[in-house]
Amino acid sequence: MGAGMISFTTKATADMPHIDPGRKPGVGRVGQSLTLAAFALAIATTIAAFLFWNLLLPFYGLLYLWGAA
Repeated sequence: MGAGMISFTTKATADMPHIDPGRKPGVGRVGQSLTLAAFALAIATTIAAFLFWNLLLPFYGLLYLWGAA
């Protein structure tokens, strides 16, 4: 240890359990399932919004212009 160097090996860090750096979050079966579900939900929401915007809104807009709604 040189002058002015700070040691971070305290009792608190020495008592902490070792975390295996080989395990990364999100790479297991649960993480992959959650990721796949999130992507599927995002794609389905995008398709639903596209259909709503292009099929339903113009129809209701014409009904409004014709005075039927």
